[in-house]
Amino acid sequence: VLVTMRGTWGYVAPEWISGVAITSKADVYSYGMTLLELIGGRRNVEGPPPPEGGGGGGEGESWFFPPWAARRIIDGDIGAVVDRRLAGVYDVAEAGRVGLVAVWCIQDEESARPSMGMVVKMLEGVVEVAVPPPPQLLQALVSGESFRGVGVESDGRGPRDDRVSIFVDSEVSESSA
Repeated sequence: VLVTMRGTWGYVAPEWISGVAITSKADVYSYGMTLLELIGGRRNVEGPPPPEGGGGGGEGESWFFPPWAARRIIDGDIGAVVDRRLAGVYDVAEAGRVGLVAVWCIQDEESARPSMGMVVKMLEGVVEVAVPPPPQLLQALVSGESFRGVGVESDGRGPRDDRVSIFVDSEVSESSA
């Protein structure tokens, strides 16, 4: 039984933060984050994207790549996400498929994420990959908006609001759950 959170911020599934039971779907989330890094050729947390890439962050600010990439992938703009060092030499359909699979893997609710077996089938092209919904928690964390759904528990008397703390570079950012 795991009693402490393990992992690197930016790859850790939301259920680690909320305190619910951890399943293999937490690994699916981390795999999705890794797929985004592979497609983009960049770390998930780093400086802002190049000016032509858009996506926020100012000079010297940290910038969280996954919500920006997920939005572009969902909108069908995989070219904005793919590593520029490839100089356009890649299979657009394959990159699009990998991008969609990555976004499915990073869904907020673990029940919405595919199993690793399904991820393999999606990546192999055996299973059609539909356009996923945007991961709301990632967007809320980046924009500073509140998010309801992770960390909300019921004690039989209705939902209970919890506070979720996220530690980044020794600063604490709190979000109402």
